[in-house]
Amino acid sequence: MTWSGWINQGKAIPLDKVVKIVRLITDINARWLLTGEGEMDMPEPGVALEPAVTYKAKTDYCPLCAEKDKLIDALNDHIESLKNQLSDVKKEIKPQSGAQYRQAANE
Repeated sequence: MTWSGWINQGKAIPLDKVVKIVRLITDINARWLLTGEGEMDMPEPGVALEPAVTYKAKTDYCPLCAEKDKLIDALNDHIESLKNQLSDVKKEIKPQSGAQYRQAANE
């Protein structure tokens, strides 16, 4: 498929194709190519770059990505819940001294 084919169909351009372009055209700004932000041309050496911006892919182009993000959020919530449960259990368990442990073992 061609670049225009991917763009016209709203499909993601394969990463290996993007990397190839960035490697071949060294004066193109990769950030601009990937996000449309900033200047198309690379700045001259010594020129300060714009601060980096966190880029989040549009999930409307990738339903599986949206589903993955929801699953990750749910798993993170579950992990946090398990951590809280573990903390509560640790509070309930009182450490025994060596003498108390031996006494309980002999009973």
